[in-house]
Parts: sequence; structure tokens; C-alpha cells
Amino acid sequence: MMEETWKKYIADQATLKEVRDMIANGRVVKSVQRGVASVGGNGSATYTVNIAAVNLDKSDITFKGDFTAVGTTDIPTYQIRMSAWTPTSLTFACNYAFASNTFVNWQVVEYY
Repeated sequence: MMEETWKKYIADQATLKEVRDMIANGRVVKSVQRGVASVGGNGSATYTVNIAAVNLDKSDITFKGDFTAVGTTDIPTYQIRMSAWTPTSLTFACNYAFASNTFVNWQVVEYY
């Protein structure tokens, strides 16, 4: 019985060490937030998304803008970019304030 307890203790310690190492190397995800925002089309070239507070030094953001042409053969080029990122918000900008059907898919990943 004592030997089994000792083996379990050693196994638990190894697991704790692995977890500590992953945390120290920043490989453990603390939170993920994602969504879709409509940018432009409302007379404003920017759109701000509120998010739960994150540590900017320990977070990554990815985003992809999409444009859907509806009923037209003249497809304009709309550029979507991130214009600001704070611990509690993301602001996206479009190069044309009246662009319709322009969306941005975003994701914020925070690590320990």
C-alpha cells in the first residue's frame, strides 16, 4: 500500500511540474473570446467591440475581414484593419465608411 501511495505521489508531482513548465512557457490558454463585427455601412468607418479584460502582454488577437458583394458586378476593395486594442476593447476600421456587408471575424486568446 505504501509503495502505491508513493508512486501516485511521484506521478502527481511530475504532472504538477509539467503544468508549471507549461505555465512558465506561456503555453496554457487562460481564455478565448471570439465574435463577428460589422464594419462600415453605417456612415462610420470604425467599429468597437467590448471584450472581457485581458492582459495585453499575454494575449494574441487574430482577425479576418470579409466583404460580400450583393447584386453587383462592380466589386470594390475594402480594407479592414485593427485601429486600436485595449484590455477591454477592439476597434476595427474600414477604408470606406459606407461599405455594406463588410464583416470582421475576431478572436482574442489570453495565456497564463
